[in-house]
Amino acid sequence: TTAGIVAAALLGLALDPRADVSGVDGRVLQQRFQFMNGAAALLAVVVLPIAALMPESTRWLSSQAAGGGSASDAEAALLNETADDDEGRDGEKEEYTLRELAGPLLTATVLAAALQLTGINAIMNFAPEITAGVGFHPLLGNALVMIWNFVTTLGSIMVAKYLPPRRAYIGSALAASIACLFTGVPTFPGVAEGVTQQVLAGLGILAFVAVFELGMGPNIYILAQDVFPESKRDLGLSFTIATQFLFNLVINFGFPV
Repeated sequence: TTAGIVAAALLGLALDPRADVSGVDGRVLQQRFQFMNGAAALLAVVVLPIAALMPESTRWLSSQAAGGGSASDAEAALLNETADDDEGRDGEKEEYTLRELAGPLLTATVLAAALQLTGINAIMNFAPEITAGVGFHPLLGNALVMIWNFVTTLGSIMVAKYLPPRRAYIGSALAASIACLFTGVPTFPGVAEGVTQQVLAGLGILAFVAVFELGMGPNIYILAQDVFPESKRDLGLSFTIATQFLFNLVINFGFPV
């Protein structure tokens, strides 16, 4: 994903190297972003009917068979082949009340909020304007930030060797929040000016991107599964990802204001 973002940033710089993001050029750039986001949303909608064509999860079929549900002969044969894989679920409670799931649901909501509200999407969507505000050519600054985003993503492979997902996520969230303050305070009117403002804000953005990609970005998808009981993992993961994108909308529409 981050490699694709770099490719898009470099292509944008090559095709439209204009510096004005506040006037006509900026509106054209904004319209292009809106078109790209609309195309992605359309693809997401198109994907939904594909679920009807995909083969069922063998684990789900096993659960249905154990509960007296029906399965075709082909599905039953597939279940027999994978029965050994499902032995670990024996004895696990299948049904949970909403009260029992309240804790995991709250945890998932906090994970999703921390991931999105710390601002990675603000940087992704508004990097040209942010970097222009601290003295860079907008699209050049955008490309440099996205290259840094890709490089630091590679570092998450090493972090995963030494830190468990929970510790990496929490530490990353704390560091990312501090980086947000480090970026925001110098850009507040009257606090810093000129080169000092540019350096401090620039370092804050780079620090934020790095700690986000080292911990929060990749580990949300592990923790989203880990906080729910195995029998409710499908529901829990769907809830977490949907909630994450709701917070994504908050940033996308709220950040410009």
